[in-house]
Amino acid sequence: MTIPPKQVLNTRKRNRVEFALWKLFYGYYLRALSPLFIRLFGRKPRPYTVSYNLLIGPYVLVMRLMDGIGMPSRLIYGTEVPQRLIFLPYISAGALCVDVRAHVGDYMVEIALKTGERGKVVAYEAIPSYVALVEQTIRANGLTHATVRHAVVGEVAGEVFLPASDTNYSAAVKNTAQAETDTITVPRIALDDHFFLH
Repeated sequence: MTIPPKQVLNTRKRNRVEFALWKLFYGYYLRALSPLFIRLFGRKPRPYTVSYNLLIGPYVLVMRLMDGIGMPSRLIYGTEVPQRLIFLPYISAGALCVDVRAHVGDYMVEIALKTGERGKVVAYEAIPSYVALVEQTIRANGLTHATVRHAVVGEVAGEVFLPASDTNYSAAVKNTAQAETDTITVPRIALDDHFFLH
């Protein structure tokens, strides 16, 4: 998918404006107003054009500003760029790749653009709202060879219980025998079994 240069320029300007506002409301003096900013601008998923990654080129990322202070900054400066410089050159066309804990899907879409249509990319994400964002990103970039699955990855198959609140609780997985109050049940898959069966 090729993004028109004008769209890249326009979305880059919008990214910078929203990033500046985010830093203002997240600052020490206006921190009390940050919930208002999130309610006004951050809760609704929006498509953003990511253009910092010269290894891949511009692509569309559907995300919400409410998902953290790092979300606006990654649109302009990128996050974990040194890591990308290490592994992206080794991904070849037609490769089979897995993105575990996909979050909003930026790694997933970059990997899928590297593998091309002859490849296959499967993303796994435990948080339902992030799964929905990744699905929108896949459609926005026309990645027919990429999929996202609502699951966590572990050594053995089973299930886990996560807090039901819509936050980034990837580190709060509860491997308990019974679900607690206000939790959701998420399937846990073992990659070897999953790819052997599918």
